[in-house]
Amino acid sequence: MATRKITLIPVIAVLALQIINTQANQPVNIQRLSAGYEAKSRLEYSQNDVGSFIYQWFAAFDHQQEPGYFLQRLAEPVDLRYPGAALHSRTDFLRWYRELMENIVWNEHTVSNLVVSGNQNNGWKASYDITRSARDSAGNVFNIRSHQEMDMIRCGSSLKITRLRACKTSQHH
Repeated sequence: MATRKITLIPVIAVLALQIINTQANQPVNIQRLSAGYEAKSRLEYSQNDVGSFIYQWFAAFDHQQEPGYFLQRLAEPVDLRYPGAALHSRTDFLRWYRELMENIVWNEHTVSNLVVSGNQNNGWKASYDITRSARDSAGNVFNIRSHQEMDMIRCGSSLKITRLRACKTSQHH
């Protein structure tokens, strides 16, 4: 009579993953985290949160997110200045973004030299460089480098842009 060797490791691994996934979908109870960690530090935004916001902003342009994504991140009054475009309202932004979506078939933004200063009480200022590679609907490929300055505030659980200035530093076709 032959004996069968049963391996439980795959079964245990699947059960462990199910437990982890169940726990990951639970709301975070900050009382169960580290009792010694400052609650204020857990709840206030940091310069890393601001940097993440900036990277997500440009990733959204890379993927041509729907316009509402951007509008949710703009404070009133709107104050954005890009080379060739001064945007002072949500309507201005929508018009500008619609033109971009109609004319650009692919683009990618690379953020570099990011420096963030400020805090949750007074707002943040970020300075960074952008390299944008893009292809338009006619097939033209171009690379634009710009320096940008962005001011942000926290509104509830969101960051919002209060001011953005972009200055083109170079362009190559």
